[in-house]
Amino acid sequence: MPNPINVPVGYTTGQLAAEYAFHGLALCSVATGSKGSRAKGWNERGKAITDPAKAAMLMEGVGLLHAYSGTMALDIDNEAEAVPWLLARGIDFEQLYTAPDAVAIKSGRAGKAKLLYRLPHGTAPVETVRVSGPNGMVLEFRCATRDGKSDQDVLPPSIHPSTGRSYQWGGAGDWRNIPLIPDGLLSCWQGELTIRRMP
Repeated sequence: MPNPINVPVGYTTGQLAAEYAFHGLALCSVATGSKGSRAKGWNERGKAITDPAKAAMLMEGVGLLHAYSGTMALDIDNEAEAVPWLLARGIDFEQLYTAPDAVAIKSGRAGKAKLLYRLPHGTAPVETVRVSGPNGMVLEFRCATRDGKSDQDVLPPSIHPSTGRSYQWGGAGDWRNIPLIPDGLLSCWQGELTIRRMP
């Protein structure tokens, strides 16, 4: 399979989903025209699709179940506000995005970005944290629900419901080798979660 900086021409959702499962990613189905699954219990561990043969049967879209893959997503919803928010906490988003091992998911929408990272080995799934600003959602640290079930992010070649185009892989890295989350980013995420859990 070619290096998937972009979705290889001619590859079906099922073919790519089988590749994802073969390389250890836990998946869920994503309904056409949406960013989520309509399958009952889709975010439960027992419903995760990890068998390449079963993944190959996916016909519509495919989502990455972070909590069962050992992954997370830094999801930028408003780049203009997210960049200074991160910088104020010692995190240079431009440096993250242009890193030689960066693995990104591109939706084609301006002002939005998504980077994937692996959690340190043995680390339990971390609860998703959402950061809002005066204009709505700024960014999310996406992984798991409070009760340990998984959040998901849509993977290529699923179709974005607003643009009608396929999600694409971006960044200089390769999804088969998702980089470890930088210490500073993990500490920021955990710190924000601690603040939100304070009485």
